[in-house]
Amino acid sequence: MILESGLTSLVNLSLFLLHLTQQKMEIMQAYPQHDKNKFMSDILKTLHLTMDTFIYNLAHHTPYEMLLYRWINKLYTKGISSEEAIQLIYKARNILLLNPKNGLCTPPEPIDTPS
Repeated sequence: MILESGLTSLVNLSLFLLHLTQQKMEIMQAYPQHDKNKFMSDILKTLHLTMDTFIYNLAHHTPYEMLLYRWINKLYTKGISSEEAIQLIYKARNILLLNPKNGLCTPPEPIDTPS
């Protein structure tokens, strides 16, 4: 009798957990933006940016935020994990900022002035 009761409880618990899992999957499918927002939030936190400031600058077409937003969207669409995306963004930023040919941090060319 006790064994049957324990088995029944275990079956009921398993069914309940299965039901919760299905509900969570339905919610995640109904709200795919939640995953994308979490992905973006994780990346922005790692880059020491707040979501509010980032969105404000994005709305005002600030070049860095627009570029970062494109990168984040592209990586999310490709199914890259947030950890991998962060590493790729670090590498891309370094290439963009420190590349001597097209970098944003290159010293200006000397100006030839007539003597």
